[in-house]
Amino acid sequence: MTSIPVPNHVKELDNALRLVVQAGLSSAEDRILTNYLRRPQVAAKFAVGDFVFITNTRPITQRLGKFAPNYCGPPLVVTDFGSDVYQVPEVVQELDNFYVHAIDMVPPPSRMCPRRA
Repeated sequence: MTSIPVPNHVKELDNALRLVVQAGLSSAEDRILTNYLRRPQVAAKFAVGDFVFITNTRPITQRLGKFAPNYCGPPLVVTDFGSDVYQVPEVVQELDNFYVHAIDMVPPPSRMCPRRA
């Protein structure tokens, strides 16, 4: 039976753990880049009074995993600040308004929320 000195064994375990962490980070970076490249390059235009869905980035969705909703809403666009930035009401808490870039918004199906006149 061959015995490995403790410092050498700890060093081997540390190297193995470092390789696993680097592989995990690189796969996460690849996934983020892939999702970023899937996004539309040109943001859609919205008008004040349009209903929109907003990309769901709440921390609770990470716990729900694949069962988390992709979008939340539909809130109403309150203000158009130009440069594809819009002010919409807070969906969950209904307290304040917040600002969203058009890349993070999608129009709902027309049968769901018709455009306000």
